[in-house]
Amino acid sequence: MANPVQVFCPKDEWKKVAINIRGANLYREDTSPNLYLYTYRLTGEAEPTSRLEGVPIFIGSVSEEINSPEAIDIYIMCIGSDGKVIVGNGTGLSLIAEGVSILENHFINRELWYGKKAVQTATEWADEFALTSYRAISGNADFGSDPNDEAQLIGTGDMPIFAGQTAFKVFRIMVSDSSSATPYLLRFIWSLTTMADGLAADQYTSLMISFQDFSMTPFDLVFPRLENGYKVWCQCKNSVDNATIDFFVGAFGF
Repeated sequence: MANPVQVFCPKDEWKKVAINIRGANLYREDTSPNLYLYTYRLTGEAEPTSRLEGVPIFIGSVSEEINSPEAIDIYIMCIGSDGKVIVGNGTGLSLIAEGVSILENHFINRELWYGKKAVQTATEWADEFALTSYRAISGNADFGSDPNDEAQLIGTGDMPIFAGQTAFKVFRIMVSDSSSATPYLLRFIWSLTTMADGLAADQYTSLMISFQDFSMTPFDLVFPRLENGYKVWCQCKNSVDNATIDFFVGAFGF
């Protein structure tokens, strides 16, 4: 079997999607059907005829892994509408499914907002639903470099957002106040160790905001998916020395 293969599955019919295999990865490419059903036969046996022979598949997941000690044929039935699946027998499909799952999490997820923890510790810097904003302080036409000029956003003890999640993404900020009317350049740094290590490894992204934007409007960040255990900081740059900017951050988990 070529790897991977896209297979069209007509509504309310059993469709043979793989032949004479001992293992396969299945990915739900089309979300139109109300339900996907799965069953199998030992290779050479008669095809299924009844819908009752199937079991639901892709429940809470976009992909499924199937393994068998003997060679089997795999069948899929779509309920309610025609559908499509991708079938693979190697890592290629797994990587596709993982990538699509990440994309789905980006757009279909739960957004939580964080502010500064009242008393930040070595590992906990954020509080969910906090009304105290983070604050970053600028240098003189440069990023702030004095002690505590940077805002400590996410500590090693602040994730996961929900139990069982292994990664997170800081993807929005909302500015609540600033001391200067001139534009700010914000730099968000991540590292498993120190902020200096993150900067040295080019592990940062940036956002520029002008004063007119400070209306409690969320601004999206181009930010990577980070495994739990990473720390996140923010530095700010302004033409005015010691200019302050106060903000909250939005994040979600994977």
